[in-house]
Amino acid sequence: MNFVRYTAMLAGRTAVRRFIMWGRHMKDRPRSRSMLNDGSPKPRPGNGESAIARLACCWLAIIGAVALAGAAGCSAITTAQAAETTRKLTAREVVHMLFQAKRGERVDLSGSDLSGLDLSGVDFKGADLSRSNLFGADLSDANLSGADLTGAVLDRTVLVRTNFGSAAMRDASLLRPSVAPNLQFVPDDLPSFRNADLRGVKITARLGGADFSGANLTAADFAPASERGLGGTPTHGLSRTNFAGAILVDANMAGLTLAFSTFRGADLRGANLTGADLSNADLTGADLSRANLAGADMSGADLSGANLAGADMEAAVGIETTEGKIVAR
Repeated sequence: MNFVRYTAMLAGRTAVRRFIMWGRHMKDRPRSRSMLNDGSPKPRPGNGESAIARLACCWLAIIGAVALAGAAGCSAITTAQAAETTRKLTAREVVHMLFQAKRGERVDLSGSDLSGLDLSGVDFKGADLSRSNLFGADLSDANLSGADLTGAVLDRTVLVRTNFGSAAMRDASLLRPSVAPNLQFVPDDLPSFRNADLRGVKITARLGGADFSGANLTAADFAPASERGLGGTPTHGLSRTNFAGAILVDANMAGLTLAFSTFRGADLRGANLTGADLSNADLTGADLSRANLAGADMSGADLSGANLAGADMEAAVGIETTEGKIVAR
Protein backbone atom coordinates (compact mmCIF):
# COMPACT_ATOMS: atom_id res chain seq x y z
CA MET A 1 0.00 0.00 0.00
CA ASN A 2 2.80 2.44 0.92
CA PHE A 3 4.69 1.59 -2.27
CA VAL A 4 1.65 2.35 -4.45
CA ARG A 5 1.05 5.64 -2.63
CA TYR A 6 4.71 6.66 -2.97
CA THR A 7 4.70 5.82 -6.68
CA ALA A 8 1.56 7.89 -7.28
CA MET A 9 2.99 10.87 -5.39
CA LEU A 10 6.28 10.70 -7.29
CA ALA A 11 4.51 10.47 -10.65
CA GLY A 12 2.32 13.48 -9.78
CA ARG A 13 5.28 15.63 -8.75
CA THR A 14 7.22 14.69 -11.87
CA ALA A 15 4.29 15.55 -14.12
CA VAL A 16 3.72 18.95 -12.50
CA ARG A 17 7.45 19.77 -12.60
CA ARG A 18 7.68 18.91 -16.32
CA PHE A 19 4.61 21.01 -17.06
CA ILE A 20 6.07 24.08 -15.28
CA MET A 21 9.48 23.69 -16.97
CA TRP A 22 7.84 23.41 -20.38
CA GLY A 23 5.84 26.59 -19.73
CA ARG A 24 8.97 28.55 -18.76
CA HIS A 25 10.80 27.26 -21.79
CA MET A 26 8.03 28.41 -24.12
CA LYS A 27 7.90 31.82 -22.44
CA ASP A 28 11.66 32.56 -22.43
CA ARG A 29 12.53 31.06 -25.82
CA PRO A 30 13.88 33.77 -28.22
CA ARG A 31 11.75 34.48 -31.24
CA SER A 32 13.07 33.32 -34.58
CA ARG A 33 14.79 35.98 -36.70
CA SER A 34 14.41 33.99 -39.87
CA MET A 35 12.40 36.04 -42.35
CA LEU A 36 10.80 35.38 -45.63
CA ASN A 37 11.28 37.74 -48.63
CA ASP A 38 8.08 39.61 -47.69
CA GLY A 39 9.37 40.30 -44.15
CA SER A 40 7.07 37.87 -42.34
CA PRO A 41 8.53 35.44 -39.77
CA LYS A 42 9.68 32.19 -41.22
CA PRO A 43 7.53 29.37 -39.84
CA ARG A 44 9.25 26.52 -37.95
CA PRO A 45 7.95 23.24 -39.22
CA GLY A 46 6.21 21.08 -36.66
CA ASN A 47 6.42 23.71 -33.90
CA GLY A 48 2.64 23.75 -33.19
CA GLU A 49 2.32 20.02 -33.36
CA SER A 50 5.27 19.59 -30.97
CA ALA A 51 3.79 22.00 -28.41
CA ILE A 52 0.41 20.28 -28.53
CA ALA A 53 2.03 16.84 -28.13
CA ARG A 54 4.04 18.02 -25.11
CA LEU A 55 0.98 19.55 -23.51
CA ALA A 56 -1.00 16.36 -24.09
CA CYS A 57 1.76 14.24 -22.55
CA CYS A 58 1.84 16.46 -19.45
CA TRP A 59 -1.90 16.28 -18.98
CA LEU A 60 -1.89 12.51 -19.46
CA ALA A 61 0.83 12.20 -16.82
CA ILE A 62 -1.22 14.29 -14.39
CA ILE A 63 -4.37 12.24 -15.05
CA GLY A 64 -2.38 9.01 -14.57
CA ALA A 65 -1.00 10.29 -11.26
CA VAL A 66 -4.48 11.15 -10.03
CA ALA A 67 -5.71 7.70 -11.04
CA LEU A 68 -2.83 6.02 -9.21
CA ALA A 69 -3.53 8.10 -6.12
CA GLY A 70 -7.18 7.04 -6.24
CA ALA A 71 -6.17 3.42 -6.63
CA ALA A 72 -3.82 3.77 -3.68
CA GLY A 73 -6.64 5.19 -1.56
CA CYS A 74 -9.00 2.36 -2.53
CA SER A 75 -6.26 -0.15 -1.82
CA ALA A 76 -5.71 1.39 1.60
CA ILE A 77 -9.43 1.20 2.43
CA THR A 78 -9.71 -2.40 1.20
CA THR A 79 -6.64 -3.47 3.15
CA ALA A 80 -7.93 -1.79 6.29
CA GLN A 81 -11.31 -3.47 5.93
CA ALA A 82 -9.68 -6.87 5.37
CA ALA A 83 -7.50 -6.39 8.43
CA GLU A 84 -10.55 -5.44 10.48
CA THR A 85 -12.52 -8.52 9.47
CA THR A 86 -9.65 -10.92 10.09
CA ARG A 87 -8.11 -9.50 13.26
CA LYS A 88 -6.21 -12.13 15.21
CA LEU A 89 -6.88 -12.08 18.94
CA THR A 90 -5.33 -13.97 21.83
CA ALA A 91 -7.32 -15.77 24.52
CA ARG A 92 -6.11 -13.15 27.03
CA GLU A 93 -7.43 -10.32 24.85
CA VAL A 94 -10.81 -12.02 24.44
CA VAL A 95 -11.21 -12.63 28.17
CA HIS A 96 -10.13 -9.04 28.92
CA MET A 97 -12.69 -7.59 26.50
CA LEU A 98 -15.45 -9.70 28.03
CA PHE A 99 -14.39 -8.80 31.57
CA GLN A 100 -14.37 -5.06 30.79
CA ALA A 101 -17.84 -5.16 29.22
CA LYS A 102 -20.61 -3.46 31.15
CA ARG A 103 -23.74 -5.30 32.17
CA GLY A 104 -25.93 -5.90 29.13
CA GLU A 105 -23.21 -4.76 26.71
CA ARG A 106 -22.54 -7.07 23.75
CA VAL A 107 -18.83 -7.38 23.04
CA ASP A 108 -18.01 -7.06 19.34
CA LEU A 109 -15.81 -9.98 18.27
CA SER A 110 -17.29 -10.17 14.79
CA GLY A 111 -14.90 -11.20 12.04
CA SER A 112 -12.17 -12.11 14.53
CA ASP A 113 -9.66 -14.90 14.05
CA LEU A 114 -9.97 -17.00 17.21
CA SER A 115 -8.72 -20.22 15.67
CA GLY A 116 -6.92 -22.64 17.95
CA LEU A 117 -7.51 -20.61 21.13
CA ASP A 118 -8.22 -22.18 24.51
CA LEU A 119 -11.52 -20.53 25.44
CA SER A 120 -12.77 -23.29 27.69
CA GLY A 121 -15.08 -22.17 30.47
CA VAL A 122 -15.43 -18.64 29.06
CA ASP A 123 -18.77 -16.86 29.46
CA PHE A 124 -19.18 -14.90 26.22
CA LYS A 125 -22.11 -12.90 27.63
CA GLY A 126 -24.01 -12.99 24.34
CA ALA A 127 -21.06 -11.57 22.37
CA ASP A 128 -21.17 -10.83 18.64
CA LEU A 129 -19.06 -13.57 17.03
CA SER A 130 -20.62 -13.35 13.59
CA ARG A 131 -18.29 -14.38 10.74
CA SER A 132 -15.59 -15.26 13.27
CA ASN A 133 -13.10 -18.08 12.71
CA LEU A 134 -13.10 -20.50 15.66
CA PHE A 135 -11.50 -23.40 13.81
CA GLY A 136 -9.91 -25.80 16.29
CA ALA A 137 -10.73 -23.64 19.32
CA ASP A 138 -11.44 -25.29 22.69
CA LEU A 139 -14.92 -24.21 23.79
CA SER A 140 -15.39 -26.83 26.50
CA ASP A 141 -17.85 -25.64 29.18
CA ALA A 142 -18.09 -22.28 27.40
CA ASN A 143 -21.32 -20.32 27.66
CA LEU A 144 -22.37 -19.11 24.21
CA SER A 145 -26.06 -18.82 25.00
CA GLY A 146 -27.59 -15.86 23.19
CA ALA A 147 -24.37 -15.21 21.27
CA ASP A 148 -24.39 -14.21 17.60
CA LEU A 149 -22.46 -16.85 15.64
CA THR A 150 -23.99 -16.11 12.25
CA GLY A 151 -21.71 -17.43 9.52
CA ALA A 152 -19.07 -18.49 12.06
CA VAL A 153 -16.61 -21.35 11.42
CA LEU A 154 -16.72 -23.91 14.23
CA ASP A 155 -15.02 -26.78 12.43
CA ARG A 156 -12.80 -29.09 14.49
CA THR A 157 -13.71 -27.25 17.70
CA VAL A 158 -13.94 -28.92 21.12
CA LEU A 159 -17.57 -28.65 22.23
CA VAL A 160 -17.68 -30.65 25.45
CA ARG A 161 -20.65 -29.38 27.51
CA THR A 162 -20.78 -26.16 25.43
CA ASN A 163 -24.00 -24.17 25.79
CA PHE A 164 -25.40 -22.75 22.52
CA GLY A 165 -28.88 -22.17 23.94
CA SER A 166 -30.83 -19.53 21.96
CA ALA A 167 -27.67 -18.62 20.01
CA ALA A 168 -27.94 -17.15 16.50
CA MET A 169 -25.98 -19.60 14.33
CA ARG A 170 -27.47 -19.11 10.90
CA ASP A 171 -25.22 -20.44 8.09
CA ALA A 172 -22.54 -21.49 10.59
CA SER A 173 -20.25 -24.47 9.92
CA LEU A 174 -19.90 -27.31 12.46
CA LEU A 175 -17.82 -29.92 10.71
CA ARG A 176 -16.23 -32.69 12.77
CA PRO A 177 -16.10 -31.08 16.22
CA SER A 178 -14.97 -33.09 19.23
CA VAL A 179 -17.81 -33.60 21.70
CA ALA A 180 -16.34 -36.09 24.19
CA PRO A 181 -13.41 -35.72 26.59
CA ASN A 182 -12.52 -39.35 25.94
CA LEU A 183 -13.70 -42.21 23.76
CA GLN A 184 -16.89 -42.59 25.83
CA PHE A 185 -19.79 -40.51 24.52
CA VAL A 186 -21.85 -39.53 27.56
CA PRO A 187 -25.01 -37.44 26.91
CA ASP A 188 -24.12 -35.03 29.71
CA ASP A 189 -20.89 -34.13 27.88
CA LEU A 190 -22.67 -33.16 24.67
CA PRO A 191 -23.28 -29.52 23.63
CA SER A 192 -26.77 -28.06 23.90
CA PHE A 193 -28.50 -26.27 21.00
CA ARG A 194 -31.83 -25.72 22.71
CA ASN A 195 -33.90 -23.00 20.95
CA ALA A 196 -30.91 -21.99 18.82
CA ASP A 197 -31.29 -20.46 15.36
CA LEU A 198 -29.50 -22.98 13.13
CA ARG A 199 -31.02 -22.14 9.76
CA GLY A 200 -28.78 -23.22 6.90
CA VAL A 201 -26.12 -24.59 9.23
CA LYS A 202 -23.80 -27.39 8.08
CA ILE A 203 -23.32 -30.08 10.73
CA THR A 204 -21.27 -33.25 10.62
CA ALA A 205 -20.73 -34.51 14.14
CA ARG A 206 -21.35 -37.40 16.44
CA LEU A 207 -24.09 -35.64 18.33
CA GLY A 208 -26.28 -38.60 19.25
CA GLY A 209 -28.12 -37.63 22.43
CA ALA A 210 -27.68 -33.86 22.02
CA ASP A 211 -30.50 -31.39 22.71
CA PHE A 212 -31.90 -29.59 19.63
CA SER A 213 -35.35 -29.10 21.12
CA GLY A 214 -37.10 -25.96 19.89
CA ALA A 215 -34.24 -25.13 17.53
CA ASN A 216 -34.85 -23.67 14.09
CA LEU A 217 -33.03 -26.00 11.67
CA THR A 218 -34.68 -24.87 8.46
CA ALA A 219 -32.57 -25.98 5.47
CA ALA A 220 -29.90 -27.32 7.82
CA ASP A 221 -27.53 -29.82 6.23
CA PHE A 222 -26.68 -32.75 8.49
CA ALA A 223 -25.23 -34.78 5.66
CA PRO A 224 -23.16 -32.56 3.34
CA ALA A 225 -21.77 -34.45 0.38
CA SER A 226 -18.22 -33.29 1.15
CA GLU A 227 -18.37 -35.01 4.54
CA ARG A 228 -19.63 -38.40 3.41
CA GLY A 229 -17.61 -41.56 3.59
CA LEU A 230 -17.10 -44.30 1.02
CA GLY A 231 -20.27 -45.17 -0.84
CA GLY A 232 -21.81 -41.79 -0.04
CA THR A 233 -22.87 -42.70 3.51
CA PRO A 234 -22.80 -40.09 6.30
CA THR A 235 -19.82 -40.32 8.61
CA HIS A 236 -21.80 -39.59 11.80
CA GLY A 237 -25.16 -40.39 13.36
CA LEU A 238 -27.75 -38.70 15.56
CA SER A 239 -29.41 -41.56 17.42
CA ARG A 240 -31.31 -40.72 20.63
CA THR A 241 -31.18 -37.01 19.78
CA ASN A 242 -33.85 -34.62 21.06
CA PHE A 243 -35.58 -32.70 18.22
CA ALA A 244 -38.83 -32.11 20.10
CA GLY A 245 -40.59 -29.03 18.75
CA ALA A 246 -37.74 -28.28 16.36
CA ILE A 247 -38.26 -26.76 12.91
CA LEU A 248 -36.61 -28.99 10.31
CA VAL A 249 -38.29 -27.69 7.16
CA ASP A 250 -36.29 -28.75 4.06
CA ALA A 251 -33.49 -30.07 6.28
CA ASN A 252 -31.11 -32.64 4.79
CA MET A 253 -30.87 -35.71 7.01
CA ALA A 254 -30.48 -38.28 4.26
CA GLY A 255 -28.96 -41.57 5.36
CA LEU A 256 -28.51 -40.56 8.99
CA THR A 257 -28.96 -42.88 11.96
CA LEU A 258 -31.83 -41.30 13.91
CA ALA A 259 -32.94 -44.39 15.82
CA PHE A 260 -34.72 -43.71 19.14
CA SER A 261 -34.60 -39.96 18.48
CA THR A 262 -37.45 -37.70 19.59
CA PHE A 263 -39.32 -35.61 17.01
CA ARG A 264 -42.44 -34.85 19.08
CA GLY A 265 -44.29 -31.94 17.47
CA ALA A 266 -41.38 -31.27 15.11
CA ASP A 267 -41.92 -29.57 11.74
CA LEU A 268 -40.31 -31.83 9.11
CA ARG A 269 -42.12 -30.53 6.03
CA GLY A 270 -40.11 -31.23 2.91
CA ALA A 271 -37.24 -32.73 4.89
CA ASN A 272 -34.92 -35.13 3.10
CA LEU A 273 -34.91 -38.37 5.11
CA THR A 274 -34.12 -40.77 2.28
CA GLY A 275 -32.49 -43.92 3.59
CA ALA A 276 -32.52 -42.61 7.15
CA ASP A 277 -32.79 -44.96 10.11
CA LEU A 278 -35.86 -43.80 12.03
CA SER A 279 -36.41 -47.07 13.83
CA ASN A 280 -38.13 -46.63 17.21
CA ALA A 281 -38.14 -42.86 16.73
CA ASP A 282 -40.84 -40.81 18.46
CA LEU A 283 -42.63 -38.87 15.71
CA THR A 284 -45.76 -38.13 17.72
CA GLY A 285 -47.59 -35.13 16.26
CA ALA A 286 -44.76 -34.45 13.81
CA ASP A 287 -45.52 -32.77 10.48
CA LEU A 288 -43.90 -34.93 7.77
CA SER A 289 -45.92 -33.56 4.86
CA ARG A 290 -43.96 -33.56 1.60
CA ALA A 291 -41.03 -35.21 3.41
CA ASN A 292 -38.90 -37.65 1.43
CA LEU A 293 -38.86 -40.93 3.35
CA ALA A 294 -37.94 -43.15 0.42
CA GLY A 295 -36.02 -46.16 1.65
CA ALA A 296 -36.18 -45.02 5.28
CA ASP A 297 -36.38 -47.56 8.11
CA MET A 298 -39.54 -46.81 10.10
CA SER A 299 -39.55 -49.99 12.16
CA GLY A 300 -41.17 -49.44 15.56
CA ALA A 301 -41.51 -45.68 15.06
CA ASP A 302 -44.38 -43.92 16.84
CA LEU A 303 -46.38 -41.92 14.29
CA SER A 304 -49.31 -41.04 16.53
CA GLY A 305 -50.95 -37.89 15.15
CA ALA A 306 -48.23 -37.47 12.54
CA ASN A 307 -49.03 -35.75 9.24
CA LEU A 308 -47.65 -37.66 6.25
CA ALA A 309 -49.66 -35.89 3.53
CA GLY A 310 -47.72 -35.90 0.28
CA ALA A 311 -44.76 -37.70 1.85
CA ASP A 312 -42.70 -40.00 -0.38
CA MET A 313 -42.52 -43.37 1.36
CA GLU A 314 -41.46 -45.48 -1.59
CA ALA A 315 -39.53 -48.55 -0.47
CA ALA A 316 -39.74 -47.42 3.16
CA VAL A 317 -39.14 -50.29 5.57
CA GLY A 318 -41.17 -51.28 8.64
CA ILE A 319 -44.28 -49.17 8.01
CA GLU A 320 -46.44 -52.10 9.15
CA THR A 321 -44.72 -52.08 12.53
CA THR A 322 -45.20 -48.39 13.30
CA GLU A 323 -47.36 -47.36 16.22
CA GLY A 324 -50.21 -44.87 16.54
CA LYS A 325 -52.79 -43.44 14.18
CA ILE A 326 -51.51 -41.33 11.31
CA VAL A 327 -53.47 -38.08 10.72
CA ALA A 328 -52.94 -37.98 6.94
CA ARG A 329 -51.04 -40.05 4.43
